[in-house]
Amino acid sequence: MRGVCSAVCALASAPALAVGPWAFTDAIDVDGAAREGVFHHLDSSGRRSIAVSGEVVAVVWEDNRDGSPQAYVAFKKKTASGFSPAQQVSAGRVAYEPAVTAVGEGQFAVAWEQDGAVWTRIADITTLGRPQQLSRHLAGQAHLDGTADGTIHMVWAEQVGSYNAIHYQVLHTERAAFTLKRDAAAMRVDASAETGAQLYPVVTQNGDGVVVAWEDRRAGHTQIYTAHRGGKGQFGAPQRLNPLPPSRVPFGKGTGAMRAALANGAGKQVVAVWLDKRDFTGGYDVYAALSSDGGRRFGKAHVVQDEFGNNIAQWHAAVAADGRGGIVAAWDDRRDETGDIWLSWRTGDGWSEDQGATVAAGPGEQTHPAIAFDAAGMLHLAWIDRRAADGPTRLRYAAGRGATGP
Repeated sequence: MRGVCSAVCALASAPALAVGPWAFTDAIDVDGAAREGVFHHLDSSGRRSIAVSGEVVAVVWEDNRDGSPQAYVAFKKKTASGFSPAQQVSAGRVAYEPAVTAVGEGQFAVAWEQDGAVWTRIADITTLGRPQQLSRHLAGQAHLDGTADGTIHMVWAEQVGSYNAIHYQVLHTERAAFTLKRDAAAMRVDASAETGAQLYPVVTQNGDGVVVAWEDRRAGHTQIYTAHRGGKGQFGAPQRLNPLPPSRVPFGKGTGAMRAALANGAGKQVVAVWLDKRDFTGGYDVYAALSSDGGRRFGKAHVVQDEFGNNIAQWHAAVAADGRGGIVAAWDDRRDETGDIWLSWRTGDGWSEDQGATVAAGPGEQTHPAIAFDAAGMLHLAWIDRRAADGPTRLRYAAGRGATGP
């Protein structure tokens, strides 16, 4: 069941939105045609590989075009027919997992791992700012969330003792100098004893504060935790996001969950999605939970994909919200025997039936979706396209608008 693409409806606690199925533009290449031996990766924490600032779209990725993995960015004005040439944002021996966020006035902040450290810089369609190192020890998996006034909330995983711990930093854009200024020293999100790894953090901010989610392995299996910061003090006590069902197998310490993503809904609403393997026979499923108090507490977790996807493993879950009640989740799975991008959206009754994104489906493998809304309610989608199992990749992009939406 492949529709024209997706739809966005209201959260259960918000007024219904008049938004119908989404019609997407034709797909275009972000970084040119596939090149032999070149492989692209969209692997940022929280699927934060695409962002929109004003009339400009930015996509970040990592590839090996020069013989080593490096981080790149390309821009597209909404009215343009294609993307600008790729610009390399990293400058070390190797770089991984770039992430991007909008900071207003057509500018973006980019973060990435480079030679075992976390770096960041400001960028727009004409200029790359000075790269700045943020971490002090072995670190990576950066994620960041910007605001229109140029404030950036940033998290990453940095080694403390024998394990990684989640670090949080507030940065401010100095537009004239095209640099970033630290608000204060980075702080630990969870200052408890280091007894297991904390990985793949994500952050979002709203009028009620800041919420961070991450993978936590201190229990001997991977769980998703969140923590909220309401003012300028420390984060509150971590809360487990994924419920723990009774074990169904006589081995292991518990079920697994991984790769959380966050987005701000309407008002104080925050949505979290993640991959959950509580049904171990079918692989990972996409789960989601909602918060109505800015991320202090999340409600009951629900399966996102429909029954046709329940026995198929889902991968690379992403989420986007338009700030007016519309929320979309995206992922890839092989229910039609090829890797395709699928979408579901919030309705008054929960999550919709799945709809295949026809621009990102069919022969070959279409995987690793990254999605973002713009201020007009248009949904921007980037993904990896691979025509043959051992062949090169290319980055693809399309934008969609609700048929009866804004």
